[in-house]
Amino acid sequence: MCCTIPRIRRRSFARCAWRSRPRERISLTSPTLSPNPEQNVNPWGRLLYPVTTLYCMSVSLGQGGAGIGSDINERMVREWSEMAGFRRFRTLPIEDPVSAFFEMRI
Repeated sequence: MCCTIPRIRRRSFARCAWRSRPRERISLTSPTLSPNPEQNVNPWGRLLYPVTTLYCMSVSLGQGGAGIGSDINERMVREWSEMAGFRRFRTLPIEDPVSAFFEMRI
């Protein structure tokens, strides 16, 4: 998930929550990064940080966003889902070195 326009992304979460039925599940994937930069000193972090700095953060700032770039992590996705109205949020037990998988439900 390249978070280029955080304000719109939050509205998108709210639209998903509003349109969801109680038993419906919404899934989401995000890069596997720690909120602590020192824990991201690995090949994946070395690739993702420059790409998101050059693209995601720049586009976000250029469109009036928060310029989050690669700093998106489970905590942020959890907060956005709660603000949107999802009552259940969990990290799916899928082992993947590149992506984290989440599930949101009303």
